[in-house]
Formats: sequence, C-alpha cells, structure tokens
Amino acid sequence: MKKFLLVVGLFVLAMIALASILPLIMFAFGAVLIYFAVKSFKRTDSTFGKIFWVFTGLIGLSIVFHTVPVLIGIIALIAIIHLVKGWKHEKHYKVAPEVGTNSNFGYDDFRNFESEWESVMKKYK
Repeated sequence: MKKFLLVVGLFVLAMIALASILPLIMFAFGAVLIYFAVKSFKRTDSTFGKIFWVFTGLIGLSIVFHTVPVLIGIIALIAIIHLVKGWKHEKHYKVAPEVGTNSNFGYDDFRNFESEWESVMKKYK
C-alpha cells in the first residue's frame, strides 16, 4: 500500500511538473531579460538608452511576476527528486517475530521476564 501511494504521489507531482514546463521557460526568459536590462542599463550613458532598458526591465519583471505560480512546479520537481532518492535508498527492516513462537533468536522473549517477575514477587510477599 505504501508503494502504491508513493507511485500515485509521483504521478501527481509529475503532472504538476509537466503542466508548468512552458511557464518555467517564460520565467527563465523573464529573468534573463531582467539580467540583461540591468547589465545594459549600467553600461549605457545616454538618457534614451537608460529609459529603453528600464522599460525592457519592467517587461521582464512583469513576465516574472506573471509566472510566479511556476514555483509550485519547481517545488514539485524537487519533491519528485527527493521521493525517487528515498525510494531507491529505502531501508528494509526485518519484522520482529511474534511473541511465543520459535524465532530466529532461539528463545522466548518473555521467559526471562517471567522468572524475574516471580523472584520480585517472592521478595515482596
């Protein structure tokens, strides 16, 4: 059941990530546009050039603000990576044997307890 829920979770996260590929590209485009606008704004000396690069930076900023929900897709991608890594390195624990059965340990788990309990009860009677 745990594996099934993990597979379903991976499927849902994959759908979220796939749905946000185009907005992710637009987010990156807006970030690059802002980067070059700021870099060119610092380099230019003309007033018209500074105004042009400010408007270009504002356009890039509006693209970035418009695609802020893509951060949900980025978080989904990170979650997919962590789930897959956790799935690959999942530890398999041995289940403890039932009480009173012949276990791999060769003795009953409560045999010592019962004898100790009897000796304690004899002392206090």
